[in-house]
Amino acid sequence: MSKNSSVSKAFAAAFVVLTASAIAGIVTMVILYKTQIATMNPTPRPTFPSTTTGLPPVTRLPKNLVPERYKVLLWPRFYSQILEEVNVTSPNQTALFTGNTTVYFHCVQGTSSIYLHSQNLDVYGPVVASTDTDEGIRVTRMENHQDQTNFLEIELDYALKTGGNYSLFLSFRGEVSDDLKGMYGSTYEEGIPAHEDDTDTDRFLIATHMEPTFARRVFPCFDEPDFKAEFEVTIIHRKITTALANGINTDGANIIDDDWKATAFQPTPLMSTYLFAFTVSEFTPTPSSHHRVKINTYARPKATAAGHAKYAADITGRILDYFERRFGIIYPQRTLDQIALPDLISDGMENLGLITYQEGQLLYEEGVSSLLDKENIAELIAHELAHQWFGNLVTMKWWNDIWLNEGFASYMTFYAVDAVEPDFKLKDVHILTNLHSAFEADALASSRPLSTSQGDVQTTSQIMEMFDTITYCKGAAVLVMLADFVDQPVFDKAIGRYLSDWKYKNTDQNILWEYIQKADDESTGERNIAEVMNSWTKQIGYPVITINTTSGEALQKHFLFNDSAVSRAMKYTTLFRLIWLKPGESAMKDEFVATKGEWILANVNCTGYYRVNYNPENWDRLITQLQKDPRRIPLMNRGQLVDDAFNLARAKLVDVTLALNLTRFIRNETELIPWAATISNLGYFMYLRNQVEGLYNSFRNYTDNSTVPTDHSSQQIQIKAINVACSNELPECIEMAQHMYADLMRINSTNNIHPNLRSVIYCQAVAHGGKEEWEFAWDLYLRSSDVSERDQLRRALSCTKKIWLLSRAPRKISPRGVKMITRTVSKNPRTTQGDLVNDLQRAGTKVTKTTISNTLRRQGLKSCSARRVPLLKPVHVQARLKFAREHLDDPEEDWENVIWSDETKIELFGKNSTRRVWRRKNAELHPKNTIPTVKHGGGNIMLWGCFSAKGPGRLIRVKERMNGAMYREILSDNLLPSARALKMKRGWVFQHDNDPKHTARATKEWLRKKHFKVLEWPSQSPDLNPIENLWRELKVRVAQRQPQNITALEEICMEEWAKIPATVYLDYTLDPELIRLMEVASSISYVSRNVAGQALAWNFIRAHWNYVRYGDPVTLIEEVTGRFSTQFELEELERFVMDHDLGPASRVAYQAIEQTAVNIQWVSENKDVILEWFERETA
Repeated sequence: MSKNSSVSKAFAAAFVVLTASAIAGIVTMVILYKTQIATMNPTPRPTFPSTTTGLPPVTRLPKNLVPERYKVLLWPRFYSQILEEVNVTSPNQTALFTGNTTVYFHCVQGTSSIYLHSQNLDVYGPVVASTDTDEGIRVTRMENHQDQTNFLEIELDYALKTGGNYSLFLSFRGEVSDDLKGMYGSTYEEGIPAHEDDTDTDRFLIATHMEPTFARRVFPCFDEPDFKAEFEVTIIHRKITTALANGINTDGANIIDDDWKATAFQPTPLMSTYLFAFTVSEFTPTPSSHHRVKINTYARPKATAAGHAKYAADITGRILDYFERRFGIIYPQRTLDQIALPDLISDGMENLGLITYQEGQLLYEEGVSSLLDKENIAELIAHELAHQWFGNLVTMKWWNDIWLNEGFASYMTFYAVDAVEPDFKLKDVHILTNLHSAFEADALASSRPLSTSQGDVQTTSQIMEMFDTITYCKGAAVLVMLADFVDQPVFDKAIGRYLSDWKYKNTDQNILWEYIQKADDESTGERNIAEVMNSWTKQIGYPVITINTTSGEALQKHFLFNDSAVSRAMKYTTLFRLIWLKPGESAMKDEFVATKGEWILANVNCTGYYRVNYNPENWDRLITQLQKDPRRIPLMNRGQLVDDAFNLARAKLVDVTLALNLTRFIRNETELIPWAATISNLGYFMYLRNQVEGLYNSFRNYTDNSTVPTDHSSQQIQIKAINVACSNELPECIEMAQHMYADLMRINSTNNIHPNLRSVIYCQAVAHGGKEEWEFAWDLYLRSSDVSERDQLRRALSCTKKIWLLSRAPRKISPRGVKMITRTVSKNPRTTQGDLVNDLQRAGTKVTKTTISNTLRRQGLKSCSARRVPLLKPVHVQARLKFAREHLDDPEEDWENVIWSDETKIELFGKNSTRRVWRRKNAELHPKNTIPTVKHGGGNIMLWGCFSAKGPGRLIRVKERMNGAMYREILSDNLLPSARALKMKRGWVFQHDNDPKHTARATKEWLRKKHFKVLEWPSQSPDLNPIENLWRELKVRVAQRQPQNITALEEICMEEWAKIPATVYLDYTLDPELIRLMEVASSISYVSRNVAGQALAWNFIRAHWNYVRYGDPVTLIEEVTGRFSTQFELEELERFVMDHDLGPASRVAYQAIEQTAVNIQWVSENKDVILEWFERETA
């Protein structure tokens, strides 16, 4: 599984002395960073008596049974389009699936109990048999434990024999999830109707995501990584759809009937359950040309036809070839499918033979997607293909060593992209960016070791916590370091043997060290690899090496932002030593002594996983050299010097002014790496405006003409230069962005802004614009079908400096406008929303009635229908209070899943038509200001209607006297279609009041047979039903239309009902049809990066945690709390952690608390010094 991060190497530290004229010499120094802790032995395999019974006392499955093969049949009851069918209670029947599985297993130790995993499945019909004798074994009991084990326990009449082979058949049914885990449904818009008379363009598909423990949600299985088996799968699906799975399609589909067919797949190689995958969709393939493997890249038909998958298809084969050559092991299957999904919980997932990607991470549209998009696609595909060897072919034994999967995939990505796209020149950039990410996370006392004990990683939440920066970034960093330490050829030889000997098996890091040791022994034989590497993987953190170039002394210590935190958080003393010295000693080397004013540079090309500090004299010499001629210092080290200096200052090991002085050289820097490091540490201080001006001007001719240089590296630095210049208010940059955006707004149909520049142009134009610019970007976002373009627009929407636009609750009315409408309704409470919309439009502000309603509600003013208060008896009062108490703590999402209904009477020329008019004095008889005289009698009509939080459902006229039978007919004809149209979630609840027709026995029985959940309702409580607000809105609208007869009254009622918007305005990130669940975290993160939006984002995630946590809770907390630096923010964060179940985000939340405390102290100690320095530099 991918994570957007990168890393660097770090074990052999190369110290190189560079003079002003040339490189004077090179000294290699190997550093061992070690904590004196007890030896961490791997968890031993459990032992068993001759026969085992009873529930295991742990969350891990016993090892007495070993699965060898699964035969799985799955039938998702799924339509790819909205269909009008009887008893369909949602737009698409994706709620249910059924299936069966036969698992063939070997008995290692005799037992009368079978344990496997099953979660949220209804499992039935177990059949156990010996495959050696064909003898059946009676099942005496089966229980699915509803706890964190998810064990499915099956007790047998007698014990299975050691060495015997058996099969277990199970049938099951379950629900398709809506949280992107296990088997889930997804929607997309294809843009063309499915049929000639169809106007709906929504399409539906089924996809899966099993990592780490979600296969058990799809079928009962041994859901642990070291229970590898073959999988033979059959999928039943609609004939118009295509099924994909891990195995190779047998090239034949069994037609079941006019609608359904079954697609069977050949058995897979041995693999873990978390790699199991299948999809059912109408997607179409883009084939790749490869000499041996049939590669297909699937996407929406429209995207495929437009060629958006061509780049991914082309580069996949080239990367596959690279890995096969490098490892000397061919990809194990004849086919490789990859699919671009509209929804996926991670950027990509490496399922064997069927790699899934987020659509925006795989598709590339020429003329719309940017250079960065192409780079990201190449990087992600390389990461997922690397997993076909690291993770799929050779898998870690347990999740405590997940870094063997993800660290290797990240490491190999650096080299694969560099090999197939050498013009990108990204290897050094990725290595250094990755290294800095690891450094940042690993400098906290609340960090964790790269490899932990198995006992510390048991539950799903604990497993998911392992998919963090330490795993991806530090994992790759120590591999970069190890490869440099033993030499790259030695490392590659060891890895090739490791993969060959352990294919289709499970390993741990100790096995890896053995293979590195053997290859190293053949080369030098002088080093203990396990001793060296365990010191980096089994403890937290990394060292800082301090070199005194006057005395030649080198010391190391554990680097922490807050050194005093160790005794509180870690509870033990950490010691470090140099590999050739006893603990506590220092190294004295003549090579570290600078003579004749020379400077010394350590960790050349950043191959070591440590920071380097120097004595002040050497820092001064390095700063002087950077300002005089930065090219004399290697490119990666120019970036590393900046990052080291600032982080040493954060840890109070150097003065902050040293780090600031070092950045002066950046004015003349033209390479990406130093600029990236400077921006990362300085943020967007105004100081950078002067530094970047020269670089910006060097690209001025390109930028002003919306073009880019031909050289790839120059394009990268152009993007960075424009970003920094505009973000730091360089006037000519702001003017350029506003001019390009204004041209786009004027033309609207043709976007002439180069794709590379769109992100920064959009952002800066919105940041320096107002409501009109923001709403234009929002409209572009809603209309765009390209995921890359939509992502750039989502970022841009977060750039505005108008908080009322960021909140989008919506607060689109200026403070002056709020005062105006508040004053108006205070003077005249009967003012309509339409009148207020018109008033604001005349004042230059265009808003909707929903905006008016929400704005007034925030001012404490609520629109209510005038009505007579019903006479309540004591029993009614008690019933209402009981109802309120029972539902007081119901979450918001429960109420959003209710369909409310009622009847109402609308009169022609009656009291419903009372309305206010604005008129001049003595103009009361003007026709526009009067209600027509009734010439042909009045009358009324009775209506039945329903609605939910998503909007109004159906409205019908009741033409006869309503009785119970008619009421049931109304529900039969209108309630289900309303539920489909409103796209209600499964389990939706129906509300009606206690009218005798509603509570009649026949009606209750009808509702029970239809499986409708009915909300219990207190008597005499029409005022509690929110539909009353819609009735009032409808009556006001109808009165404004002035119908002249009953026929017109009915027609106008239907027309105005259809125009009523949703009565509950949901923030855009809470509406998956506007912003998908997988995009919620990034959307909120974009807002939090905006100074104006940080507090808003923090308040938002606290208010809506129960929804947003299903996206990417770790990223949310990391991003939103990253700049916290006040005591108030710390207290709020601590309260948030105490009050919420954070699940896999728990560790990052505690790290955020530690980081905030560090930030508070650092700001208090350095704020005045920094401000004084910036004032002096920018004067």
